[in-house]
Amino acid sequence: MLDKNKSLGVGIIAIFFGALIFIFYSNNADNGGIVNPQVENPLLETQQRSESEVMVTGVEEDIKTSELEPELIQQRDALYLKISDIMTQLSQGQKPDLRIVSQLADEQYKLVKAQAVTTDEAIATLQFLRQILPEMDMELAREIKRIEN
Repeated sequence: MLDKNKSLGVGIIAIFFGALIFIFYSNNADNGGIVNPQVENPLLETQQRSESEVMVTGVEEDIKTSELEPELIQQRDALYLKISDIMTQLSQGQKPDLRIVSQLADEQYKLVKAQAVTTDEAIATLQFLRQILPEMDMELAREIKRIEN
C-alpha cells in the first residue's frame, strides 16, 4: 500500500513538472523563442519618475540658492547643522535642550518668511521633530500652523 502511494506521489510530481515545462516552452514559442525582458514594474516606473523629478527639483533649488543672500544661506546651513546635532544627540541616548529646539523652530519660521527655506521643507522638518520629540508635540504643532499661515 505504501509503495502505491509513493508511486502515485511521484507520478503527480512528474505531471506537475511536465506541465510547468510545457507552459514555459509554449510561452517562449509565442515570442519567437525570445523571453520578453520588458516586464512592467510599477515600482520601477515610480522610481524612475521620482528620480527625474528630483533632478528638476535640484536644478530649481540651485537657482533659488544662487538668488539668496549669503547671510540667509549661512543661517539656513547653521539651522540644519543644529538639527543634525539634535538627531545625533538622540541617537546617542541624550535628550536635547527643548529651549534650543524651540529657538530652532523660530529660526526656521524666519527663514521661511525670508524664502530661504520652503514651506514644505520646514513643515516636514517640524513633523519629523514632532515624531522624535513627543514631549514638544503641542509647541511644534503650533509652529507648523504658524508656518502654514
